[in-house]
Amino acid sequence: MSLLLTISLTSCSAHVAGEISFSLIFCVLVITCCMTLRIRHFWVSRLLYASLHFSLGKAFLLTLAWRRERRLPLSIWVFFW
Repeated sequence: MSLLLTISLTSCSAHVAGEISFSLIFCVLVITCCMTLRIRHFWVSRLLYASLHFSLGKAFLLTLAWRRERRLPLSIWVFFW
């Protein structure tokens, strides 16, 4: 039973690390697109900035959860996924 729990926690850690790195890479891509294309349309820039804030917020929350993963129930990972 403890082996199964260890495997679950390890896979959760890998999943969270992947989510954090994906969110940060997405943020860099959005910033690069905004700077390169010099988007002037209001709604397009707002959409990109909203997605940027969502990704940063998700990375921040996942980092907090990752630090406390031993205290949080495993169902929290389903919420973030």
